[in-house]
Amino acid sequence: MRHPFFTFSFIALVLTGFLAYTFLQLGGLPIGVSYLISINLVTFVLYWYDMLISPAKDERTRIPEWVLLGLVLVGGTFGGILGMLLFRHKINFRRKWWFQLRLFLIVVLQFLLLYYCSPLGQPNACNNMLGSLMPM
Repeated sequence: MRHPFFTFSFIALVLTGFLAYTFLQLGGLPIGVSYLISINLVTFVLYWYDMLISPAKDERTRIPEWVLLGLVLVGGTFGGILGMLLFRHKINFRRKWWFQLRLFLIVVLQFLLLYYCSPLGQPNACNNMLGSLMPM
């Protein structure tokens, strides 16, 4: 059997792509909005699945913390936090403080990036940064 990190990462990638494509085609939503809705739904569902399967303590079927944190990092912040709060998953501070610290750092990084790219930060900063990464 493959390592659960690769299995669940692949499942999350396929589900996110499928949902984003569906929202894009059927809903007529912009691609960024379609992606954010999709990644948050997938993150929320995977937090639910991990909480549902956690009493079994079977590491082969549990979702690795790095997958859950990776989904939050690539845009599933709201789905991850909502999943943690609604399902009371990974919120025991004494046992899960390291997970919560990493989640908090990801959220802070995302807010700093949003501020940097907003008109309040440095106008056109993200356009200049992306322009230097992808010259036309």
